[in-house]
Amino acid sequence: MATNIKEFILNIKSNEILTYATAFFLCSFLFGIFLNTVGLTVFIAFSIYVYSNSKSFLRFNNKLFWIIMSYGFFQITLIFAFSNHIKNSFSELLAFLPFLLIVISFFLNNKKLTSSLFPKLEFAFIISCLISAIVNLCNGIYEGVYLSENVNYYFLSYDYLGAVFGIQAYYLSLFYLIGSLFIIKHIKIIKYSYLCLLVLLISIFFLASRMTIFLTFIIIPIYLYKTVTNKKRLYTFVLIGLIFFISALLINPILSERISTVNSKSTNYSGMDLRSKIWENSYEVFKESPLIGHGIHNTNKKLNEQYKRKRFRAAIRNNYHSHNQFIQTSLDSGILGLLLLLAIIANTAYNLFQNRKITYLLAFACIVGTMLTESIFHRQWGLFLFAFFVGISFIKPLNANYINQIR
Repeated sequence: MATNIKEFILNIKSNEILTYATAFFLCSFLFGIFLNTVGLTVFIAFSIYVYSNSKSFLRFNNKLFWIIMSYGFFQITLIFAFSNHIKNSFSELLAFLPFLLIVISFFLNNKKLTSSLFPKLEFAFIISCLISAIVNLCNGIYEGVYLSENVNYYFLSYDYLGAVFGIQAYYLSLFYLIGSLFIIKHIKIIKYSYLCLLVLLISIFFLASRMTIFLTFIIIPIYLYKTVTNKKRLYTFVLIGLIFFISALLINPILSERISTVNSKSTNYSGMDLRSKIWENSYEVFKESPLIGHGIHNTNKKLNEQYKRKRFRAAIRNNYHSHNQFIQTSLDSGILGLLLLLAIIANTAYNLFQNRKITYLLAFACIVGTMLTESIFHRQWGLFLFAFFVGISFIKPLNANYINQIR
């Protein structure tokens, strides 16, 4: 049995193995931390296997790669420099290390992972998004309608809607938004594409992540208008989408309350008033060490001390981080860390644009947009997803030179 499996693996072309491993890793984001961790392990293992069997010479002359390595070296240095306990240092290192391993895996195999990878990634991710959305919606209806005497809308919105796979609404809605972009890219060839898109958009609205809804209303209509040639069908779809969204606002009190309280002083729904207070306190902590920050472990302590000085009860009770990745990076690693992060974002966006990966550029813009209101590196899904799209930017368009290098 083991021999047959080994022969099967050896008979598959190495670039095909890596393609399936990459697709599995991307799709694993939608099905919980455990499967995502397994997907990461499989992806990195096959990346090492493929590269070790590759005869192509790798040139380390990529600017983005060295920026990322500088960022990684700087972060790792700060982890050990600021930590008083070696155990804490290694736990923080293990949390950050996958970022580098994902990027390095893409960089080492960028000649194997050609543009032929992208359609496989996109269709696999679309199917995964639809499975996830349908399962979550069915579970929400079952628990919130069938098992309840009166309709319990909590099961049809926000974090409860993502409870099946234990994914926070903020990240799950971001995955669905990226899946929606992939559907639009292939809208002419996907059967029932508008219905599939509607399912994901309804799920985004029910998940009630305000930043994702905001990004959806900006990016999706623009991309649809640029992609769809049948404008009459487009206008009909937009009208149906608006009707569904307005209906969801009227029917689901959780969604309507989250939208209406975006500027409320109430802290129940973490609106802009709460975030502005968090950012004000974060700025006070930043001023204490603006150049190199406080280190990841010490930042949380410093923030909590600042919250206590200001008697900021909601932040103390919930142990809030800064809820903005750029501010969080400034607190963790100062201006130097922030500049390196901005350089990574700028170079990734440039590579995606140069390589004509417009859909991925829009998806990356959505990820960067979420960084304005969430410290995404504090969650596995955010850190891995960001690293995934940075790694994708290394892959060049398929051309004659790359075909010859792969052979």
